[in-house]
Amino acid sequence: ACLHWGYVNRSNLFWTVVKPNSQFQGMKLAALGRSRADWLLGMNLTRALTLTHGAKERKLIAVGRVQTPTLALVAERDRTIKNFKAVPYFVIKAEVSGGRGSFTALWKPSDQQEGLDSEGRLVNSAVAKSLSDKLKPTKTAVVRTTETVAKKLAQPRAFSLADIQLEASNKYGFSAQETLDTCQSLYEIHKAASYPRSDCQYLPESQFNDAPKVLAAIAKTCPKLRELVLKADPTIKSQTWNDKKITAHHGIIPTQLPVDWAALNDKEQKIYELIGLRYLAQFFPVHQFNSCSIDLDLGSELFVGKGKTVTSLGWKIVYEHQTDPDSDKTESDQILPSAKSGDILKVLKTETKNELTKPPAYFTEGTLIAAMEKIHTVVDNPEYKKYLKEGDGIGTPATRAAIISELKRKGYLETKGKKICASSDGIELLKLVPELVRNPILTAVFERKLRDVESGKSTLSSFIESQQKFILQEINKAKAINNGLQ
Repeated sequence: ACLHWGYVNRSNLFWTVVKPNSQFQGMKLAALGRSRADWLLGMNLTRALTLTHGAKERKLIAVGRVQTPTLALVAERDRTIKNFKAVPYFVIKAEVSGGRGSFTALWKPSDQQEGLDSEGRLVNSAVAKSLSDKLKPTKTAVVRTTETVAKKLAQPRAFSLADIQLEASNKYGFSAQETLDTCQSLYEIHKAASYPRSDCQYLPESQFNDAPKVLAAIAKTCPKLRELVLKADPTIKSQTWNDKKITAHHGIIPTQLPVDWAALNDKEQKIYELIGLRYLAQFFPVHQFNSCSIDLDLGSELFVGKGKTVTSLGWKIVYEHQTDPDSDKTESDQILPSAKSGDILKVLKTETKNELTKPPAYFTEGTLIAAMEKIHTVVDNPEYKKYLKEGDGIGTPATRAAIISELKRKGYLETKGKKICASSDGIELLKLVPELVRNPILTAVFERKLRDVESGKSTLSSFIESQQKFILQEINKAKAINNGLQ
């Protein structure tokens, strides 16, 4: 049988029989298929391409099923940024008096508006000036409609490894490997956190009753979180507790074992605090707010003001002085006045601002990990995007940080502060490797085939045979090139 272990306290180790090993046969076969296919591809294509393209310069052309498309992701982002041409456009704003204070409303073009580009941005300077001149003398605005919608925001789910790598990268500048190593030491050495190499954000319902003990351990371990623990309600059961969403592992949480805070190094303290805060958030109510909007007639043009009024802080109290993991970037925090259709509001000023479209951001290790996990977010093809949205990704939670570290070690990726970019050697390598190897879409399909092996829909032998066929084709291509060069 497959045994699961955990700590009740410092001295008592318990064992629980979970399921017989026969039920995990598919997982074994998929892991075996991944290992064999990766070895076959890496060993054979690295040798073939090195002999064909790198022999004269004695340069290694290293190929990997995951590392090469990861490199391609970074190189493509670098290329997009390099070739990006900013598009100038105009934004028209109005500052409107709302009784006790003022709020900002943005001009919204009509369907027949001239001077717009395909994205609906105002790009014609003559039209922008005409509108600006027309609106400047206007001193009042009439309320067309108002809308207030009560909304709720559920507690953030538990950390998967990719989630905490992104959070630690954004907040502390930790590399993906640093975060993984720190999570591993909290799990393995201090027994203070659960198994880290997880792609799951949910928690088993059977562990919900352990909450008071885990919260007590957090309070004893991390002095900064004691006050929040006292405010937490362990009877609140968030949507994070869901057996149907559990994969091979559950989300990363603190254990019931308190540890001496001074015994943790600086990185361990920071990562433990992140994990502790995310767990604590489960035991506060949902965040509630009113999403408000006002449509204004200002000089016969439509202006829209959007705002947000918090009605119950809920779990966000946990992040009052921290980075909010689920801050809603689409909602404005400005407070709109109470108004009704027909009300006349005072216009304090209107202004037309020149703006420029911005290129995508360079990858950091955290955002690269997130892109590897959610590959559909960086794929343009709508058919593939839909296919990949189920979350296959490239690599696994256990290997993504190591892949990035290996690419840096080989000189294919380089860091510039928090940014991570493809090196000149990395770009040259991508020109030599087959499309099937460097394309992240097809690599994700590889993982889908392995899932079929795991579920029994396909056999391990048929999977390996298809990989061998592809590799032989590419070796023969390399041989033909090599013969032509001789």
